[in-house]
Amino acid sequence: MAKRIVKEIDCPHCKEKVELQMWDSINVSLNPALKDKIKNGTIFDWTCPQCGKTTRIMYPFLYIDMIHTFMIWFGAPGQCNPELYQNMTLDGYQFRQARNFNELVEKAAIFENQLDDHVIELMKLSIVQALYKQTEGGTKAPLPAILVFRSKQEDGTMIFSALYQNAPGRLIRASETTYNTIRRDLENNPSVLKGLADGEGKFQQVNFDWAKKAMTLLAAQRQGH
Repeated sequence: MAKRIVKEIDCPHCKEKVELQMWDSINVSLNPALKDKIKNGTIFDWTCPQCGKTTRIMYPFLYIDMIHTFMIWFGAPGQCNPELYQNMTLDGYQFRQARNFNELVEKAAIFENQLDDHVIELMKLSIVQALYKQTEGGTKAPLPAILVFRSKQEDGTMIFSALYQNAPGRLIRASETTYNTIRRDLENNPSVLKGLADGEGKFQQVNFDWAKKAMTLLAAQRQGH
């Protein structure tokens, strides 16, 4: 279920004290309309009842998907209240920490497509490394500031959005073969996943920083170190 809370804030425009309604948890399986608002960001849009101006205000909450069995804590590490999920059966669930809006939407898309986010993060790193070589370190073309997984097509192709600081974004495609190759590599080296668990509780951070550490460990194990 979705749990709504109310907080008093100062409107950033008119400075009047007004109430902001937020959610501390949203079960998107029970509230599909809120799921759409999360993905397009409008869940964070708030209109001041005094001046009528709309502001996007980001706040922490727990994203719960009972159908695909995962939870994402969108907030500071270690700050998710266990009471938000204590009455749920958690067998088979995956728990992730999202540091920003792109990570929140991306993690949801990955698990909805029944993919492994460890593999996806390593794919993103491989794509960035390939772009770095192709553009000679970004001298021939800009490198993406952010790479975000978007979807998996019927033929298995993975679609990523490359977002640039000073250039239009574009879509990048990667094959299912690449995904399966990286997945097998991780399966053959289970100590990588175990060794890189972040130790900050139930909600793990699996992101680009994680991928760089994992790539280093995988390379070392291939070389027998």
